[in-house]
Amino acid sequence: MAKDSTLASAVGVVGVHWDTPEHASETTPLMTKLGKPYWRSENNVCDTAFPKWRNAFDWMVSILDNYVTGRATCTILCPIMHSWSMNWGRHLHGHSEAIEPWSGFFKLGAPFWAQAHITQTTRLGWVYLDGGGSKKILCSSITPTRDVARDSADTISGGSGGEVLIWTAIMSNDAADLTLVIVNQCGANTLDFELAGSLRHLAGARLLVRRTNETDWFAPQPSVSVGRDGTLSLSLAGEAIYSFTTTTTASRLAVTIPPRQPFPLPYTSNFETQGDQQQGPLLDAIYGVFEVNAVPQIYQVDPHYQQNVKALRQVGVCDVHVVPVRPTPF
Repeated sequence: MAKDSTLASAVGVVGVHWDTPEHASETTPLMTKLGKPYWRSENNVCDTAFPKWRNAFDWMVSILDNYVTGRATCTILCPIMHSWSMNWGRHLHGHSEAIEPWSGFFKLGAPFWAQAHITQTTRLGWVYLDGGGSKKILCSSITPTRDVARDSADTISGGSGGEVLIWTAIMSNDAADLTLVIVNQCGANTLDFELAGSLRHLAGARLLVRRTNETDWFAPQPSVSVGRDGTLSLSLAGEAIYSFTTTTTASRLAVTIPPRQPFPLPYTSNFETQGDQQQGPLLDAIYGVFEVNAVPQIYQVDPHYQQNVKALRQVGVCDVHVVPVRPTPF
């Protein structure tokens, strides 16, 4: 795009499938030159067993650090929800799970609720604030336990290299609203801020507070107020995620999760009755028990599929027909 103005004009956003903070020295100058919005277009950080508490830190640090260090303004989680068979690989992939379409059962892990510190307190089009408004500090470098946000001398560049205290301030375009999101993987700390410039009008404003820790996710806390002089002092518990915001619409709705149910047997699908390239009902939900059959004749009408089948046969891969013989163990 740097050499092709036609291509550059056709591209609205540049997405990168790699560790944005780690490659910041390469990408930031390039994105500045291109003048395009920069997104981290795939992030895989939520692959542990539920309730995925440690992944809540990974996910939130990644979102914040993609901007603080990497200058990316959007982060896309892969996947938004894990919805394929529990018999396939990477069964715990993602921060939420819905693998029983016949029952409606689902799981929401800690990272799902932790991201609400951003999604429930900001709006599309808001802007990140630089300087003391966005910063990352290694836990091992915090001595004493009080850091002044106005002092940017200890801002870290590159990858995290360990547990961190990281925050970013996100402001509405008209500067009427402000949200400060903080992830503290360290011990108890106090952060001091001073609102200036277009944010000085928020002196005396009340900020609603929510906190996520191991036992309570996105839980409301007592509100805090900006001083009349524009200063804000925040006391943080260790191992916690916070949001401080002027917005008032954030909430955590009560969620009713349907109970798990066995797969409704008997189930049969001969595939030949399906339309070309159409998937069978509940197909993903019943993988794991199968028999190998010849390629159905119906698929031979698709030259692209036929070409792929020939390539697969060369390495000994066959089509499979799913034949469930037992219910799921749940």
